[in-house]
Amino acid sequence: MPGPDLDSILAGAAERFGTPAYIYLTDAIEARLTELRASLGAWFDVSYAMKCNPNPALLAWLAPRVDLIDVSSGGEFALARAAGWQAQRASFTGPAKRDDELRAVIAGGLGELVIESLREARAADRIAAELGVVQPVLIRLAPDRVPKGFGDHMAGRPSPFGIDIEDAPVALPQILALPNLRVIGLHIYSGTQCLRPDAIAENWRIYMQIFRETCATHDLMPQKLVFGAGLGIPYHPGDTALSLPQIAADIGPDLTAFRNEPRFSRTKLVLELGRYLVGER
Repeated sequence: MPGPDLDSILAGAAERFGTPAYIYLTDAIEARLTELRASLGAWFDVSYAMKCNPNPALLAWLAPRVDLIDVSSGGEFALARAAGWQAQRASFTGPAKRDDELRAVIAGGLGELVIESLREARAADRIAAELGVVQPVLIRLAPDRVPKGFGDHMAGRPSPFGIDIEDAPVALPQILALPNLRVIGLHIYSGTQCLRPDAIAENWRIYMQIFRETCATHDLMPQKLVFGAGLGIPYHPGDTALSLPQIAADIGPDLTAFRNEPRFSRTKLVLELGRYLVGER
């Protein structure tokens, strides 16, 4: 949006509402969504990580425009529901889920619970049994490495974010055996705030290799695989905005080959992102 138009919008908002005030330019978000669909929509659905911005009006605006939503607390699940998101379109990610939150989302028809540990899996299984349901889950895995270029990462070191890939051979069979959980796929989100297209493409290749090996080992035919996007936005002078077409040109052949493998031919691939969609660029 040209500067003078933005200045006029901000001045008008300040006059009407006073300051400080938060202003959300939905035209800019719509343009980013259009660009995402054009560059990566051949392979991915889009999930909005609402911890990035849980403003109720923004959530309501996004509901008919974004495929899925990810929440990180029971309160966020309730807020998303109040903003018009159907429960089955939501996933619940995070390593600190309380039993009362698990009970509320499972009872509320949550689409997928993202399992971060064996302890959490056992708690969810117990609560689902008490509620008389079988809860669909995704198992979150923590890779042993992440390429250079990510501002923050949850890989290559001990982390509460997911099951370390080294521990997966022991933990996954135990989760798969729990009678009140139904494992429908896997989830990886290992790095954030990356402005290097080559690093993002390499990170997604790491994901695909982990998905291949894990699904083959445990004979999984996943319904859904979540790719933590890691797409960054410029914050500092000299930062260069990401080129989605460049990312697509690099990783596209790999994604197409992955989707053509029989095990993944019917799998929904999901790109989970937050700041890239609603943050300033």
